[in-house]
Amino acid sequence: MARNPFIIGEIVQGKHFCPRPELVKILRQNIDAAINTVIMGPRRIGKSSLVFEATRLEKNHKLLYIDLWGLNNREQLTTAIYREYLNFLSTQGSSIKDILKRFAYLRPVVELDENTGKPKFSVEIKEDQRTPTTITEALELLGKSGEKHKLVVCFDEFQQLLTFPESENLMALMRSTIQRLRTPAFVFTGSIRRSMHEIFLSLKNPFFKSAEIIEVAPLKKNDFYKFTQKKFQEDNRNFPKETATAILEISNGITEDAFQLCSSIWNITEAGETITEETSRTALLRILAQEDSTNRHLFNLLKSTQKKVLYGLARSGGNAPTSKEFLKSSNIPQPSSVSTALKRLTQLDLIYHHDGEYKFFSPFFRYWLLEKSNFQV
Repeated sequence: MARNPFIIGEIVQGKHFCPRPELVKILRQNIDAAINTVIMGPRRIGKSSLVFEATRLEKNHKLLYIDLWGLNNREQLTTAIYREYLNFLSTQGSSIKDILKRFAYLRPVVELDENTGKPKFSVEIKEDQRTPTTITEALELLGKSGEKHKLVVCFDEFQQLLTFPESENLMALMRSTIQRLRTPAFVFTGSIRRSMHEIFLSLKNPFFKSAEIIEVAPLKKNDFYKFTQKKFQEDNRNFPKETATAILEISNGITEDAFQLCSSIWNITEAGETITEETSRTALLRILAQEDSTNRHLFNLLKSTQKKVLYGLARSGGNAPTSKEFLKSSNIPQPSSVSTALKRLTQLDLIYHHDGEYKFFSPFFRYWLLEKSNFQV
């Protein structure tokens, strides 16, 4: 059997990147002009891959990628910036000896990556360390390097800053430093829309209107079909356009969810087969079975009203969750109970609100709810 061509759970580029020509063009133009950019969209929509692909196509630019997920304070952020910068230098011809000497004040440690065999640096920034290791100086260092390397700096999951102690002061320092730098081009990505709006669209926030905003929408049918059809045809599997439409409907056009479903389809079909909408349904049930244990555990942690609201959203949609029809079908007496549950479910990142509608972060979780008829609410 040919190797499964659908990559999920990883940043992709090149032949593995599903084309988004309009977005890539805009981002490339911004990178070339050093215009700072915000990229918003749901989780698994392909924001990070978009940055990698656009930078790859800008032949003279280099990407410095800093993931804020899991960081908790200013020191950890500063450490992450320096760590990724040292690793970047090691890929641009700087010797390990020179890096260790130049940045001795950071107490860098180098080891070989088990997977790549390449050097990997780590640093330790302490709160009371009396050396040039503040967030301001870290950003200024990127500015100086940006003039030499045509750098693109991507802060992924940027909304994490809101959870840091003294986050407003930190963002003010970062904003005032970044606006003084001619280079590099900064890209800020985030998957929690309400938090990214708070950072970049709130008048009280230092980053208000500090960057051009790009929204990553669901995949377009024709782009998805052409890309996916080619993958299946490489192993002589027939992939009709109707099946592509069905996959996008199931996945809500979320990139990784669509390709997770394609990957499941690949694993249950053989060369020479025609992939039908029924095949998509079988592949979906396979995914639901794989995720059943995790979903049950998560669902059992919720309160009764929260479970009812989730089931109601799965069955009826999220346009009017406080309507009389929704309350009656979900067996919830008061609209206020729904509002409280919606707020909590949003905080738990199970759902999000966009364009006047509540949506599931995971479309597969919605289908899992619909498949279950015996859970306790």
